[in-house]
Amino acid sequence: MPLSPAQTKLNHRIGYLYPIIYMVGGVAVLAMPLFIDGPKDLEGAVFLVLIGLGLLGWGAFSLWRHRKLDPTTPVHTIDDLPVDQRVRALRRMILIVPIAFTPLAAFVGYELAQVEYAGAKNVRVWAPVAFLYNNFGFCPAVLFVPAAGLLLIMFLAWKLRTIREAGPTRT
Repeated sequence: MPLSPAQTKLNHRIGYLYPIIYMVGGVAVLAMPLFIDGPKDLEGAVFLVLIGLGLLGWGAFSLWRHRKLDPTTPVHTIDDLPVDQRVRALRRMILIVPIAFTPLAAFVGYELAQVEYAGAKNVRVWAPVAFLYNNFGFCPAVLFVPAAGLLLIMFLAWKLRTIREAGPTRT
């Protein structure tokens, strides 16, 4: 069902949000050395400046590119693709998710193992992982990231299966 002109204008305005978020993030990263107490090394400051300038530059470029778009063009999603391209994109995502989640799960497991077995006093992990560790222990916290990745793969596989059941495709 096509979107109304008011909905396409709203989608276009919402599209400005992402570049602005990148730009705000870049400014925040650039301002971090001013607000962090403690020793500041040159390499860390250069790294923060490069990341901040990168985010700021990407946000400015995205804002410039989005400003040139026609406000009446609809925002496309994976569901708007032709069936064969949608199947290819979903298969690609199913392959990318384990590649992305494996190092993340290993990092979380390593950090929590440092607390559990090596006696580290503190580590930096996601807030949901810290919540699980504090309330339920080591195993649920370590299994959170692989479980989230598995749920994402199951959702993508379910979507791929519904496409295949809908009708014959060229793959």
